[in-house]
Amino acid sequence: MSRIQCETARLVKNVLEFRTCSNTNNVPRSHLAEVDAFGVYSPDAESTYLVPLEGPSDRRCYLRLGPDSQ
Repeated sequence: MSRIQCETARLVKNVLEFRTCSNTNNVPRSHLAEVDAFGVYSPDAESTYLVPLEGPSDRRCYLRLGPDSQ
């Protein structure tokens, strides 16, 4: 059985940003030890992504959707 943490991402230019921790009483608590992957929904991109744990950091994760726009 896989454990998936669902998060909502915000889109800035071609990059999705989402949190990989909760922040209760200004104390961050990482989800990385408790889940196998993140399910990330972006209302702006109207898409859902499955992000395995090889990539995310303790606080935030960024997904590039296309080349950088200069």
